[in-house]
Amino acid sequence: MIFRFSLVADHPIPHTLIAHVRRLLARAASNLRERPVRAHDLDAYTWCGELVGSAQIDRAYPSDIMPDLTELTRPAQSSNSHSSTDLSAPHFPSMAPPAARSCVCDNSTAIHSFDPDALTDESIAPANSCSPSSATDLYVQLRALSQCANVNCAWLSGELAQYGPRAIITDVDATFITTEVIEMLAQHAGSYELVQDITRQAMSGEMDFRQSLNARVATLSGLPRQVFDDILHDIRPTSGADQLVHAVHQRDGYFGLVSGGFDEIVGPLAQRFQIDAFLANHLEIHQGKLTGRVTGPVVDAEAKVAALLRWCSHWGIRPEQVVCVGDGANDLPMMAAAGAGIAFCGKPLVTRYADAAVNIPRLDAVAALLGWDLSDDD
Repeated sequence: MIFRFSLVADHPIPHTLIAHVRRLLARAASNLRERPVRAHDLDAYTWCGELVGSAQIDRAYPSDIMPDLTELTRPAQSSNSHSSTDLSAPHFPSMAPPAARSCVCDNSTAIHSFDPDALTDESIAPANSCSPSSATDLYVQLRALSQCANVNCAWLSGELAQYGPRAIITDVDATFITTEVIEMLAQHAGSYELVQDITRQAMSGEMDFRQSLNARVATLSGLPRQVFDDILHDIRPTSGADQLVHAVHQRDGYFGLVSGGFDEIVGPLAQRFQIDAFLANHLEIHQGKLTGRVTGPVVDAEAKVAALLRWCSHWGIRPEQVVCVGDGANDLPMMAAAGAGIAFCGKPLVTRYADAAVNIPRLDAVAALLGWDLSDDD
């Protein structure tokens, strides 16, 4: 089965790490091909090869975060209620297979204060000290080595490895754009600190998203609708967002945005970036002012999964051909339902369970992890 393993960093990737990755992959794979990935101001490498048997890794998403997919195939407007999903950390088992404990970098501080010269043959457990018995074990070793050098990595298998995704769907706030829109609105309403604290609890899985959304929106009551113009003027797309969208479209793929934010902002943003589909909440407005309530179905974790399935049906593709990207706990079910999920500068809970994690605040790093070269026009 075909697999792809990729590395990306915003600093030079140590040659020692590349050598160790090459050695581990060469032992396990056949027809191994290696090349640098062309990316702007990023260092990236990708390997593609074949494993005897399955190249699929054991995904870490706990089954209890997955909503009932039969319910989610209904049209979004057919119901104004979704069951809540408890994403609190205590219910999650540990993802790391036993091999992770014996194949780690001896220099535990390297992630936070990286010294390129610190990653040596002596600082990493020898490759033959814990030979991988499965694709999962192999990825655990590779990920541990990469983390020692503060390098991001990803493992893809099957169609995703060979052809790349047919679609990418991302969260909006703190993923496609650099800020949380509701916090920007709260600054105008004078409730910034309160809203920021509630947002932190929701994105970390400490509070139900629906409950947190209603609590935050209530603080916006009385704001004039013209505030959206100010927000749209101040919003900054995440670096590399335009390049990632262009890279998908250049490969005849689709790009979607799903947001627990608001379509008064996401709609114009989607039009600006030529996004193929988007979903967001709608703020109720009466006589030109926000009422402090959301109207219509709430875009929560289940609604994001429903959008993924609905868009796949419309685009004529399968969820396994999609990569989902996000930073908050309510993005985890969407990631689990897709072919691969990438935590983007994610909360600890999300980084722990996603298939891969990017800690570089650049969305073109996602393209690099897919093994996509970015042209000079991107």
